[in-house]
Amino acid sequence: MPMRTPSNEYWERRARQRMASYQREAEATIRTITRAYDKAIRDIQDEIVRIFNRFAKDGQLTPEEARRLLNEPMNRSEWEEIKAKIAEIEDPKNRRQLLNRLNAPAYRARITRLQALKEQIYLQCKIHCGCRDPGQYGRVHRHDQ
Repeated sequence: MPMRTPSNEYWERRARQRMASYQREAEATIRTITRAYDKAIRDIQDEIVRIFNRFAKDGQLTPEEARRLLNEPMNRSEWEEIKAKIAEIEDPKNRRQLLNRLNAPAYRARITRLQALKEQIYLQCKIHCGCRDPGQYGRVHRHDQ
C-alpha cells in the first residue's frame, strides 16, 4: 500500500506550531535581555547616586550646592591656582569650600563616565534590537537621571 502524502492542512498546521514555538523562544530571550539591560542601568544609576552623595557628604554640601559645584566649569589654571592657595588657608570653612572646588572635577569625571556608559548601553541595545526604539520590545527604555 502506497504511503499517503500529508495534506496542505497538515503542513500549514506544522508551520504554525513551529512559528508559535519560535515566538515563545524569542519572547523568553527578549525578557532575559530586558532584565539584564534594566539591571545594568539600575546598577550604573546607583553608582552615580553613590558618587554624588559621597561628594556632598564629604564636602558637607547640600544636594543643591553639590550639583552647582559639579556643573561649574573650571579650567586647569584656575584649578592649579586653588591648589596652590589651599595650603595657606587656615579657616576650616574657607578651606573646605576650596577643597570642594578642587575635588569637583574628579567627581564630575566619574559621574560623566558612568552617564556615557549608560548611553552606550542604550545605543547598543537599540542597535542589536534592530528597531528604532528598544522600548517597543517591552520595558527596555532609556533611563535618564
